[in-house]
Amino acid sequence: MNTRAAASPVSGGLTPESTTITRTDDQITLATFNVENLDPTDPPAKFAALANQIVTNLAAPDILAVEEVQDSDGPANTSVVEASVTWGLLISAIQTAGGPTYDFRNVDPVDDQDGGEPGGNIRVGFLFPPTAASRSWIGPAPPPPRPTAQSWAVRACS
Repeated sequence: MNTRAAASPVSGGLTPESTTITRTDDQITLATFNVENLDPTDPPAKFAALANQIVTNLAAPDILAVEEVQDSDGPANTSVVEASVTWGLLISAIQTAGGPTYDFRNVDPVDDQDGGEPGGNIRVGFLFPPTAASRSWIGPAPPPPRPTAQSWAVRACS
């Protein structure tokens, strides 16, 4: 039996960083962002907070690599692996926060094989304004075998 009081958390004072990069017409901006098992059952406030960070802190980059996006039914352990609902909610929240209209691309995982919360089928994907960039696969096309690299064709950015 542990008779000691539970430890109290102490803030380390960390806050989300903000980019200081200014977008120019002859450059693109890229960023990575972990949405921490984002799924459609998360409260709208989580989507809004993430969108605010993407628009405000990351300055709505031209290409955003997003980690830990769950499938369209979240942690429900079904055979659903596609994530269009989750992506749609995030993209809508970004637009509401003043960001661009992004499109998304990802490779759907194999059901219950790629880690994360059971049933959630997390994946890495990309957000990009369709007018700024397009993506094509290098190597085998999805679904499995999964591609190991991607190629981006960048159009004039604005």
